[in-house]
Amino acid sequence: MLIFSKIDALKEEYKSDCRVRKNGTILLGSDKTLPLYSRHTLFKPLTQNLIDTFLVSDYRFEVPDQYISFLKYSNGMSLFTTKRKIAGFRIARPTFTVYGIPRTQPYGRDPEMEEPLDIRIEDFGRHDGIAENWLKCGSYTKDSNFNVTYDIFIDTASNRVYSCIRNDNRIICDWNDFDSCLCNLFDDLKNTKVEY
Repeated sequence: MLIFSKIDALKEEYKSDCRVRKNGTILLGSDKTLPLYSRHTLFKPLTQNLIDTFLVSDYRFEVPDQYISFLKYSNGMSLFTTKRKIAGFRIARPTFTVYGIPRTQPYGRDPEMEEPLDIRIEDFGRHDGIAENWLKCGSYTKDSNFNVTYDIFIDTASNRVYSCIRNDNRIICDWNDFDSCLCNLFDDLKNTKVEY
């Protein structure tokens, strides 16, 4: 997939500011004043066995091949995280997220063992009017408008990918496949400012 070369280039760009957690999570770009902040977060790849056990065997439709390939490269990601000041507090929020499969339970997890947002939970959070065979696999924001979130769906029948504003089933963008979607969004969002 072409997105892998874009992410590899990102890793190279941040090689002097890279941390790897005990669980294999890769953090690129840091800010010592904001706890647990990283500009980009990539999660440890999954094996085919874990994907089969925790996703493929339970999902009622066929899981798209390109999404499976992505999970074998990175078990989800959060890219282009921005910092904002709200009511005197600094918070961080990723601009572009691909969901994965957490490998540890959320309660009792070491705070320095970040995990991806769970695709199984996020897919249940779909809004009315979205076809049941569309797999909700990610989200993004654009134009520094963090009040509007766009959900990313893969049509498991055709492998086409669509984005819709959260809680609105009108299609905003569409792509031929998952890789095209990821590459397009990566290129569109890569110049997102670090802080607003």
